[in-house]
Amino acid sequence: PVSELRKWSFDNGTQTCFITDEPDLNFLKSLSGATIEPCGTGVKVHLTVSSDSWFVAFCIAHARHIKAVSPETLRTMIIARAQRELSVNNSDCQNLEN
Repeated sequence: PVSELRKWSFDNGTQTCFITDEPDLNFLKSLSGATIEPCGTGVKVHLTVSSDSWFVAFCIAHARHIKAVSPETLRTMIIARAQRELSVNNSDCQNLEN
């Protein structure tokens, strides 16, 4: 029954971390529950996420400002999705040219 389904909580989310190239980016202000600390010219952000796919999309959307991501499993997912999206877009462009 639905009542027996495990409720999601931050205790069973994925612990993530990313480093930005600048400290005062607007998208950081919307991250509830994030811990932010100075790191070089930017910041290191610790965040628990409920959806790995959301985090992958988030990192791709803000890729120009994100210098590093952990854990490695999510970093691999980000790279794979970005490469797939680039290849799909490239195929679309080639189809338009033909």
